[in-house]
Amino acid sequence: MSWGEDVAVVLDADTAPVWWPNLYLSVVLRDGGRAFATQRRAAAAIVQAHAWADAAGVDLADRIRSLEFLGTDEVAAIRQWLREDVAVRDGRIPPRHGTVRVVCNRTWIERCRSVVAYVRWCGGHALQRLVRGTPVYVEAAMRLDAFITQMTKLLPSAGSVAREGFDDAETGAILEASLPGSAGNPFEAKHQQRNFLIVFLLYELGLRLGELRGIKRHDLMLAGSRPVVTIHRRDNDPDDTRRRRARTKTAARTLPLSRASAFALNKWLTTERLDPKVYPGGKRNPYVFVSERGLPIAEETIHAIFRKLRTAPDVPDGFVPHLLRHTWNDRFSELADAEQLRPGIEAQTRRFLMGWSKTSNQGEHYTQRHIREQGATYLRKLQDLSFSGSSRS
Repeated sequence: MSWGEDVAVVLDADTAPVWWPNLYLSVVLRDGGRAFATQRRAAAAIVQAHAWADAAGVDLADRIRSLEFLGTDEVAAIRQWLREDVAVRDGRIPPRHGTVRVVCNRTWIERCRSVVAYVRWCGGHALQRLVRGTPVYVEAAMRLDAFITQMTKLLPSAGSVAREGFDDAETGAILEASLPGSAGNPFEAKHQQRNFLIVFLLYELGLRLGELRGIKRHDLMLAGSRPVVTIHRRDNDPDDTRRRRARTKTAARTLPLSRASAFALNKWLTTERLDPKVYPGGKRNPYVFVSERGLPIAEETIHAIFRKLRTAPDVPDGFVPHLLRHTWNDRFSELADAEQLRPGIEAQTRRFLMGWSKTSNQGEHYTQRHIREQGATYLRKLQDLSFSGSSRS
């Protein structure tokens, strides 16, 4: 009897159908206390893995159950599939330069690791049906290890994919593409003001996406010389009927608004947002940002806006909402340097504006570009001193 037949005899003892993705998401991710966003990304990666298997004519569940897993060529194919931009591949947005775009390294790594964790867990259940230490068990375990190695080898290291904010040229292209009336704006005129404000407030205030979606009209004070917006934490808000509610992870705080933001928000709230032909039901909605149906705007809608913006000229392929929070932190670091703020004052101010606790060290994760550029500047100065003989070398 062959190795595969030996395994089949053991595994056929349990013929009850199990939908492994649902079980994995329920038992491992949800019951394991993972953040909702983490669960969502892992689920999306697993869905893509099964979508690749369907397209390739591979029964992924059967391969795992029989402990055959995937061959080298199949692993290369699924890795490439996970690297592609799903929205482009599915035809929801057009490709740039006639080719399917790839996601950033960080997203690609996370997708591959999510699929590996899923297959390892499912494969572990299958292995438990075999007698540990037997030749069949050893060979099956080696096959699983080989799959994991092939899926994760040559991936960029974690240190090389730290998220960075956008530089001045990239930021300029993003704001130009978002500006109402701009020649490169990819949206219908009736939605340009709303979409611009979504991008501009994320850029100007460094908000999380959940914070932006949770802003209500009475959170804004636009009159007077010092307009402000208050970011609240509203757990279990009865007004929030969205499938994925607007959650605020950070502390409540009141932030100043620029006059440009206050003017644009006032225009949006008093004109475009109240147009029943464009946003029906918008008047009855307490939230600032609404969908085309006049409902509280969904996170998926905002991600669709950003996907559309990525098709505009010179907008980075990696343009996603959270990177504007990184960009804000880089801009704040530059301002702190220019104002010669003491490190303690800079850290306290940053924590307050970002909504972090007084002891948080989150700022270290949001200033990668500034740290890199500052380090390069200091190194050049040191090299100049060495060249002129003014410093020991």
